[in-house]
Amino acid sequence: MSSDLTAKETLRMFVANSREPFDALRDLREAIDIVTEEEVQRARNLGAPWRIIADRLGITRQTAVTRYGDPDTD
Repeated sequence: MSSDLTAKETLRMFVANSREPFDALRDLREAIDIVTEEEVQRARNLGAPWRIIADRLGITRQTAVTRYGDPDTD
């Protein structure tokens, strides 16, 4: 793969080359969820406030706290 492919193009290629496209999409979603949780925890450990994390994820602070953590820590 060329390094100039966008994430969307890379994902489309992965799914298109899969024998079971919906299984591939489910696996990708699960992997993305795991990595997101890890990165949110890493950011929190480094002192990032919930509002910054939420902004970067494109969600509200309340949604970020509900999905990933403790509201009393910020």
